[in-house]
Amino acid sequence: MLHVSLALALLAAPAKPNVNWSILYSKGSDVFVARGDGSKPKKLVSNAENASWSPDRKQIAFSRGGSVYVCASDGTGARKVYEGPKQLGMDTSNAEPMNPYATWRGKDGSLLVTVYQSVDGTGSALVEVDPSGKVEPLTLFAPSDDSTTFTFSNQEFGVWSRDSKRIAFSRNGDLWLASVLDPADPAIKPNVRYTWSVTRIAAMARYDGSNWGGSKDTLGTRVVSWFPNNTHVALSRQRLTGSGTEEIWVVEVLTRKMNRLKMRGFSPSVSPDGKWILYRAFEMDSPDAKLHGGIAAYELATGRKISLISDGENPVW
Repeated sequence: MLHVSLALALLAAPAKPNVNWSILYSKGSDVFVARGDGSKPKKLVSNAENASWSPDRKQIAFSRGGSVYVCASDGTGARKVYEGPKQLGMDTSNAEPMNPYATWRGKDGSLLVTVYQSVDGTGSALVEVDPSGKVEPLTLFAPSDDSTTFTFSNQEFGVWSRDSKRIAFSRNGDLWLASVLDPADPAIKPNVRYTWSVTRIAAMARYDGSNWGGSKDTLGTRVVSWFPNNTHVALSRQRLTGSGTEEIWVVEVLTRKMNRLKMRGFSPSVSPDGKWILYRAFEMDSPDAKLHGGIAAYELATGRKISLISDGENPVW
């Protein structure tokens, strides 16, 4: 009878994120790693941020001092793979640029890097970088000559779909999609690494005046994360400077259907099975004080929120 009761209790226990989905996150000026349920956190890399896993989980990309580095999954053997705005030829003489934001492509293990040319984040490009250094970096989307007068960057937060066929990214605060044309398409250009079909799929930006982010209504797309089905993305929509808007949306990229989730926070990261969203919580209306900050997980099927790590930001699974 005891065994039956125990079995029923286990069946009734709420689901939790898989402990094997290791979480990378920033805390202070360092990168930490924890198990998928937030347990056993430990510092991995000092003086680093914007960390992301390679597709095989054997390497980590991170930014430091305006450049991109790659190290082993245990934090050892860090090496610089891209100089950031300096290597792109951007003028950084007036101020120290923001740290790049790098994600991986599953097909070939290349990095997709957002490179900023100024301290306020304006004027950015998406650059493909080969971590081995065997292939020259390629600028996929460069800063526009007619950049917005707000503090949105031209192209940022790019991330490849898990089948490596599309890039979702933020352009001047809106969500855009760049699809790689099939090699048989007559529009393909010879001796060009990629030929794209580029379109805006969600008008997420909103401005109410040329005030450089000083308004609560200067909003736009920030971090983007693909679902494993390659048809949906999660994104955060937030105020550029300060707080006041902490929205997370799910967008179906082909039909352009949009759904705002009942959660408040930043930096969404979709779980490997597509059932959870990891995020930097800002649930100030929640009776659970643990959700007022730190890192949490949102269960898509139920809307349940679980606090995982009390102090951290920029989490990725």
